[in-house]
Amino acid sequence: MPEHEIRIAIDAWVDEFLREEPTLDGEDALVAEHVKRRWTPTKTARLAIAARELSAAPEDILPPNKPLLNLGGAVAVVQLINHQRQRVMVGGKQRSIPTYVGSVPEPQEEGKEDDGQEYVPETYTDALSAEGCQRAREYLLRIVPGHVYRRLLVLAANGDELVEVAEELKSRIDAMVAELQGETEAEKVQA
Repeated sequence: MPEHEIRIAIDAWVDEFLREEPTLDGEDALVAEHVKRRWTPTKTARLAIAARELSAAPEDILPPNKPLLNLGGAVAVVQLINHQRQRVMVGGKQRSIPTYVGSVPEPQEEGKEDDGQEYVPETYTDALSAEGCQRAREYLLRIVPGHVYRRLLVLAANGDELVEVAEELKSRIDAMVAELQGETEAEKVQA
């Protein structure tokens, strides 16, 4: 018998599962129900855990409870870190920026399928540091284009106008750069 253990009552989750009556006989069914019913990820997770405990879903529908609890704890810590903000002066204006910058994931191997797992940064550094600046630059140049490309694929698959969206995005980026560069230049002139 373990000396330390965590016991969690999930009666409310089981009641919710019985009310919803979802079909969760595998990962595909879980995703289909999640999307069709427009559930939040936390609701889907509760229902999957309840289904697994009731033997109404495969045991491997989600990771076992110990890694699941650990992953949930890790996500909560990341959320706490991401909510940390600091005020900085840029061009005479107070701006709010993240206090910390997370590590940037390694590039995906060529030809390797995206596993669909959202990246959770493993380490953080102060945003106002050389490493923080490098991480922000690397994220913008290496990660953001992939996000943009995947959304452009969705637009293309729907026959939407790609050039119009790309031009609007470039225009918005140019406006942000002009605003921040203008403020930075004005700040230098005043000094």
